Amino acid sequence: MRRTKWIISLLCCLSVSHAADAIETKATHAVVMDHATGIVLFDKKANEQMYPASMTKMMTAYMLFDALKSGKIKEDTSYVVSEEAWRKQGSKMFVRLGDSIAVQDLLRGIVIQSGNDACIVFAEGYAGTEAQFSERMTEKAKEIGMTNSVFKNATGWPDEAHVTTAKDLATLARRTVMDFPEYYPIYKQLDYTYNGIKQYNRNVLLTRSMGIDGLKTGHTEEAGYGITISGEDNGRRVHVVVGGLSSEKERAQEAASLYRYAMSEFRTVQPAVVGTVLASLPIMYGEQDNVDVTTAKDATILLPHTGLDAFHAELRWMQPIKAPVRAGQKLGTLHITSSTMQEQQLDVVAVSDVEDGGIFTRFVSNLAVLSQ
Repeated sequence: MRRTKWIISLLCCLSVSHAADAIETKATHAVVMDHATGIVLFDKKANEQMYPASMTKMMTAYMLFDALKSGKIKEDTSYVVSEEAWRKQGSKMFVRLGDSIAVQDLLRGIVIQSGNDACIVFAEGYAGTEAQFSERMTEKAKEIGMTNSVFKNATGWPDEAHVTTAKDLATLARRTVMDFPEYYPIYKQLDYTYNGIKQYNRNVLLTRSMGIDGLKTGHTEEAGYGITISGEDNGRRVHVVVGGLSSEKERAQEAASLYRYAMSEFRTVQPAVVGTVLASLPIMYGEQDNVDVTTAKDATILLPHTGLDAFHAELRWMQPIKAPVRAGQKLGTLHITSSTMQEQQLDVVAVSDVEDGGIFTRFVSNLAVLSQ
């Protein structure tokens, strides 16, 4: 029997007001990314390479989180402070030459205190040398979708070949939140004391009651002032990266402005939720004539809050569907499109079993087909 593709249009949503207000920034490079969908909501040279400065330490921390989660190291694993680490200038954790430092302290020295010395202690202890660790950083970055990043050190120390992009940093922020929910909260810790020295988190936006809970600042003469932030409001999270600014105050203002823009101008909707019946599809040879279907996973899309936009969903399946059918069996696909994102394609599965109706049911079904 010939198999025919059937399509039904299921969903359409349209809002009819003005488009989301445009926004500008003083940053030379900037991006705003929605966490749930990965959609870029704002882009200013987001794919152009830039110097990350201490935002590099997000990647160093990601490597540390990954090593902890995989069991390669433990929080009480310790590494010895080399002369190279001890002598490193810039922001410091203030480790002492020859001391053994536990990973749980190094982690906070990297994330909260932005210690260059802490980064080098971990890099050398974990990979042998900082250069070898940097190679691993670059490999891991590509693995998680940071396609335009090259790391030459663990700290963000100026190096012409040490580059990333605003979009790559937003991708790193997103992956950090997704991959390490058990460690990510360290980014919102306001201070940390090591070796009797109390230092404060340089991310001043953590204290402004905006829902911002990470991640990392950066500054060198070459890079200017930059910051990567992430925050959540009413269950929705966004990531913002800005770079190339002239002062700490300006980077905080620009990042906060873009964050508010993302939260106020856009909303997420779910056109498909696991368990919710999308349609009832015809079935041959079954104890019943139809089978209810749902998606195998939730679908989330992003739309402007008050803007003119629409999404459209089509359910596609191959006819005929023949019994028996088992709950969870793939029967088709749901294709969701909107102007804000690439097409999503989700598997559509049977909600419940449909048993074979037996010889008489088959006879009646075949007779009906022949008479068409």
